[in-house]
Amino acid sequence: MLNLAIYLLLAGSAWSLTTGSSCIDGLVPVKVSADPIKFDLPPPNSQSDLTAFLTRLTSETSNVTSAIKGRAVHLEATYNIWSMLCIPAGFPQNGSGIVEFAIHGINFDHSYWNFGGPGSPYNYVDAALEAGHAVFIYDRLGVGKSSKPDGIQEVQLATEIEVAASLVDILKCSNEGCTGGAGRDTFISEIELKNATFIGVGHSFGSLQLSGLASKYGNLFDASILTGFSSYSGGQKASLVAFGLTIASQQNPKRFGSLSSSYLATEGIYNDQMNFFRYPSFNFSALQLALDTKGTLTIGELLTQSTSPALNYTKPVFIVTGDKVFIFCGGDCYQALNGSGNLIDSTNTLFPATSDFSTYIPSETGHAVNVHYSAPGTYREIQAWISKRFGDRTSHSV
Repeated sequence: MLNLAIYLLLAGSAWSLTTGSSCIDGLVPVKVSADPIKFDLPPPNSQSDLTAFLTRLTSETSNVTSAIKGRAVHLEATYNIWSMLCIPAGFPQNGSGIVEFAIHGINFDHSYWNFGGPGSPYNYVDAALEAGHAVFIYDRLGVGKSSKPDGIQEVQLATEIEVAASLVDILKCSNEGCTGGAGRDTFISEIELKNATFIGVGHSFGSLQLSGLASKYGNLFDASILTGFSSYSGGQKASLVAFGLTIASQQNPKRFGSLSSSYLATEGIYNDQMNFFRYPSFNFSALQLALDTKGTLTIGELLTQSTSPALNYTKPVFIVTGDKVFIFCGGDCYQALNGSGNLIDSTNTLFPATSDFSTYIPSETGHAVNVHYSAPGTYREIQAWISKRFGDRTSHSV
């Protein structure tokens, strides 16, 4: 069997950071067993067809989703998922350190987590490595260099939850512990990461996946950090309209020309600003970079954005959401809801079994937390939160 690090090295590339940390990236075949929804909906045959569908979907009395929604169907598939594993200098050889498992949101790819590259103030991977943590990032199914299957029937929340769960299984695998499960017949970790503390870190749709993982699998992660997220849905129809969604292959033929019309993209730079950035709390070069590197989304993802309480999840939860988020707060996250002090605090209803629920709301910050001037301070808050709960896991490094 090939260990995961060697496989990634063969499939992709390896490189070192100035801090002495090292990263390896490549495509990883991931087996999934999922139950996505069968929708009675063909891919749009034109932009006008898509626009008409989105108009119906966002109408005040819309029943589109229930009208086209069928039953869950079982899916067995293997997808190639582009992945990167970064290990800091001095990480415990026995794998007893901290691994941050990061899931990006819609309109971005994996580069949301290392935005701007090494040394950038927006680079979350750098912040985690400096704290002595290993970091795993990847292109979600349907995005970037990962597989791009049917964008209505396959690339849905349920399927992506299983991709994430399988990747965790692969990372936790070891010589002694590969007893089955998705990916374990092929990959083992170079360091026995089964001993590590796994912390899920999500953004937006990635946070929605973390919530779904907690709901389905309980304590798969030792802690969950959900950024750009709340349980409030009052602003989502307006933000969906503000996206200016287009068929991706028509919006940018050079980047997305080979994709099915079930893959969508936001229209332009100011659509991205409205939904992801808070003016003037960002550098326009960051907005331009986000535009140039934007990821796609699928119709299947639009139709399956739902949450349910994680009744068996008891581990710590940290919600980190900017105060001016449009998508999940309607532009004001300090609105009160159901007796809670604000919309972020009210998200505790999704995690009724945890006794450790806390929030942080960076000021003058929009939806994409990582691309604002407030990002370095936000990263310090996140790493301090982790340290308070799990301490220094690098003391046994070699």
